[in-house]
Amino acid sequence: MWTLGDSPAVGLLLHDQPFDFDLKPAPRVLPDLTYVHNQHVRPIRVYRDIDARFILEDMYAKLELFNMEK
Repeated sequence: MWTLGDSPAVGLLLHDQPFDFDLKPAPRVLPDLTYVHNQHVRPIRVYRDIDARFILEDMYAKLELFNMEK
Protein backbone atom coordinates (compact mmCIF):
# COMPACT_ATOMS: atom_id res chain seq x y z
CA MET A 1 0.00 0.00 0.00
CA TRP A 2 1.34 3.44 -0.94
CA THR A 3 0.91 6.15 1.70
CA LEU A 4 2.06 9.33 -0.09
CA GLY A 5 -1.33 10.24 -1.55
CA ASP A 6 -1.38 11.22 -5.23
CA SER A 7 2.39 11.59 -5.41
CA PRO A 8 2.91 8.45 -7.57
CA ALA A 9 1.65 10.52 -10.51
CA VAL A 10 4.93 12.47 -10.34
CA GLY A 11 6.92 9.25 -10.70
CA LEU A 12 4.84 8.16 -13.66
CA LEU A 13 5.24 11.50 -15.43
CA LEU A 14 9.00 11.74 -14.88
CA HIS A 15 9.86 8.16 -15.80
CA ASP A 16 10.32 7.78 -19.57
CA GLN A 17 10.14 3.97 -19.72
CA PRO A 18 7.01 1.95 -20.47
CA PHE A 19 5.08 1.18 -17.33
CA ASP A 20 4.03 -2.15 -15.95
CA PHE A 21 0.27 -1.88 -15.44
CA ASP A 22 -2.94 -3.84 -15.73
CA LEU A 23 -6.31 -2.47 -16.81
CA LYS A 24 -8.86 -3.27 -14.12
CA PRO A 25 -12.50 -2.28 -13.67
CA ALA A 26 -12.84 0.81 -11.48
CA PRO A 27 -14.44 0.14 -8.10
CA ARG A 28 -17.41 2.18 -6.95
CA VAL A 29 -17.22 4.04 -3.63
CA LEU A 30 -20.38 3.90 -1.54
CA PRO A 31 -21.59 6.66 0.82
CA ASP A 32 -20.16 4.70 3.79
CA LEU A 33 -16.74 4.81 1.99
CA THR A 34 -16.64 1.09 1.25
CA TYR A 35 -15.74 -0.23 -2.20
CA VAL A 36 -17.86 -2.31 -4.55
CA HIS A 37 -15.63 -4.21 -6.97
CA ASN A 38 -16.33 -5.84 -10.33
CA GLN A 39 -18.64 -3.07 -11.56
CA HIS A 40 -17.16 -3.10 -15.10
CA VAL A 41 -18.10 0.56 -15.60
CA ARG A 42 -14.75 1.90 -16.82
CA PRO A 43 -11.17 0.64 -16.86
CA ILE A 44 -8.44 2.17 -14.70
CA ARG A 45 -4.70 1.54 -14.77
CA VAL A 46 -3.32 -0.34 -11.78
CA TYR A 47 0.47 -0.07 -11.77
CA ARG A 48 2.56 -2.99 -10.54
CA ASP A 49 5.83 -1.05 -10.32
CA ILE A 50 6.63 2.65 -9.77
CA ASP A 51 10.10 4.17 -9.34
CA ALA A 52 9.90 5.60 -5.82
CA ARG A 53 13.11 7.61 -6.31
CA PHE A 54 11.33 10.26 -8.42
CA ILE A 55 8.48 10.50 -5.92
CA LEU A 56 10.75 10.89 -2.91
CA GLU A 57 13.04 13.38 -4.70
CA ASP A 58 9.97 15.47 -5.54
CA MET A 59 8.87 15.40 -1.90
CA TYR A 60 12.36 16.41 -0.68
CA ALA A 61 12.47 19.28 -3.20
CA LYS A 62 9.08 20.53 -1.97
CA LEU A 63 10.25 20.34 1.65
CA GLU A 64 13.37 22.32 0.75
CA LEU A 65 11.30 25.00 -1.02
CA PHE A 66 8.94 25.19 1.94
CA ASN A 67 11.90 25.59 4.31
CA MET A 68 13.40 28.41 2.18
CA GLU A 69 10.22 30.48 2.63
CA LYS A 70 10.73 30.75 6.39
